[in-house]
Amino acid sequence: MKPLVCCAMFVIALSFTAAAIHSRVARAAAPDRLATVSVTRIFTGPDGLTHAEPIEVSLSPGSIPKLQQSAPENVASAYFVSVEPGFVEDWHNASAHRYVFTLSGRAEIELAGGEKIPLDHDRVLLADDLTGKGHITRVIGKEAWIAAFVQIEK
Repeated sequence: MKPLVCCAMFVIALSFTAAAIHSRVARAAAPDRLATVSVTRIFTGPDGLTHAEPIEVSLSPGSIPKLQQSAPENVASAYFVSVEPGFVEDWHNASAHRYVFTLSGRAEIELAGGEKIPLDHDRVLLADDLTGKGHITRVIGKEAWIAAFVQIEK
């Protein structure tokens, strides 16, 4: 597929994803209030285990009236995955710093200690656990989990 067509398809898919995560965006109560986007970040702690923390991505006034946007991030690569129901990937690390946007279906990641983080259509995950024990990924439900993986440059 030509890079321009692939890029256009990716932008369209992310547009639909942005609409799907509307419940994770703090709505501005007044025109002078800026919104934030909630992201779940997984990372390796000093104990070598993967932990999760909520982070808020701030939005600032954009170049178009009534538009707010985050600071841009440099993207190294982006691709889509479709993973069948019943899939389980035992303990592993993220292979790169990346955002994961669920487009359809359901999955979850499990951390050491048993904490499970659902990967539904309204969650943005930032995978930063490049070392240590890692996490387990599993597809739950009866349909494939389809997601966009966006690798960011650190």
